[in-house]
Amino acid sequence: MLAKNFSYSIVYKILALLISLTLVPLLIDILGVEEYGLWVTFTSLLVWISLFDFGLGYAFKNTVSTSLANSAIKNAQQETFQILKITFFFAFVLLVVFAFSFLFIEIFSNNIYLSLILFIPFILTFPIKLGSPILQGARKIALESGLLFLNTLLFFISILIIKFFNLKLEIVDLAILFVMSYILSTFLVWLSAMRIIEITWIDFKKISSTKLDFIRIQMGIKFFGLQLSSLVLYSIGTIIVFSNLNAISAAHFDVVNKIFLAGLGIFNIGIAVFWPEISHSLEKKDFHRILKLYLIMIGLSIIFLICSIIFSFFAPQIIALWTNNKINVSQQETIWFALLVSIQATAYCGAVVLNAFEKITYQLLISIIATILMLPL
Repeated sequence: MLAKNFSYSIVYKILALLISLTLVPLLIDILGVEEYGLWVTFTSLLVWISLFDFGLGYAFKNTVSTSLANSAIKNAQQETFQILKITFFFAFVLLVVFAFSFLFIEIFSNNIYLSLILFIPFILTFPIKLGSPILQGARKIALESGLLFLNTLLFFISILIIKFFNLKLEIVDLAILFVMSYILSTFLVWLSAMRIIEITWIDFKKISSTKLDFIRIQMGIKFFGLQLSSLVLYSIGTIIVFSNLNAISAAHFDVVNKIFLAGLGIFNIGIAVFWPEISHSLEKKDFHRILKLYLIMIGLSIIFLICSIIFSFFAPQIIALWTNNKINVSQQETIWFALLVSIQATAYCGAVVLNAFEKITYQLLISIIATILMLPL
């Protein structure tokens, strides 16, 4: 199962990467550099919605894995209703906060329709994003990767059709296409997750009467700290550039950052399949297999380092060709990006093991320090 999940996840991630890279010049050509900068800034903001499960999804992944290993599906069902109860509440809070944000966030007030089209569907479907950790904990990562890839594929096909027929595409139209493909993919993941933990839509009535397990919530909050710091470290760069410089600079930064994070994303997707495997082995007390899995991850990180350094020497030419010479970078920039993603890849190998063991405190401390240092730096 590990080999299947690893290979399928990598394949889907590579396909999604190729589509994502192909979309960049298409969208720059359709929207223009300035509106493309606005688009990537908005999509960077969208990922912050995922924070409002407060890390419960990460902790729940371990619950699903151990529940299935022990044939105790009721434990997973009970925690599902707990998390849904919390996330439905925070979805309502998010809607209220989003409504008031138009008063003090300029990018929203200046782009009202775009904000509404993008954020309201993402907020309303936020609770059923729980489907992803269910599939991951059940070691159905190949299935999850395929269903999530559907989102990227449908959006890409829509853009190709528009480009082929030379149709006019406004940024608001782009948002509608993006949201439609996202909703379909998210619902398919959730339906698959419901079958795995054996619940139906009728069971949703149990949400209101479900009591909260504050021990699991406490563990989720620790994961939330890691999740928050990761979002800051990985996604706030485009927002900072947009806020302090301009949309064109944000587009420049996004392109350079995206091409290196794409490789890291492939690596992380592949390594992520080890998490439920380690959780499963931990429940079975198979520590020899856990060590073997960790050494495999370290070996993969070394390969990733070598590939990143080699790629950095060709990256300036690739970026120039990729963007039709609209965005150019130096050799020095690409080498630093290569070193950065290589360090992150190695660190993630250790994080996967610690996450499976739910040893979060040390990671949390390091992440908080890194997050605090990032903004002044």
